[in-house]
Amino acid sequence: MFERDGGRCAYQDDRGERCRETFGLEVHHRHAYALGGSATLDNLELRCRPHNALAAEEDFGQKYIESCGAGRVTRISP
Repeated sequence: MFERDGGRCAYQDDRGERCRETFGLEVHHRHAYALGGSATLDNLELRCRPHNALAAEEDFGQKYIESCGAGRVTRISP
């Protein structure tokens, strides 16, 4: 996964531009594990913390994420 993703965040914005972050990367499930996604390499990618949190907000909703204590996710540019 690290080699495939080039050691950086795999998030791409609507323009197709990829995030350049290489520090503090987290494992992200492309299809959320809690929603039935598998824990296979095909379903995993590297994400920086803000983009991983953004994906969680998109998957589960802002209210749920806030109820977990994560707070609001600030949208960042790549």
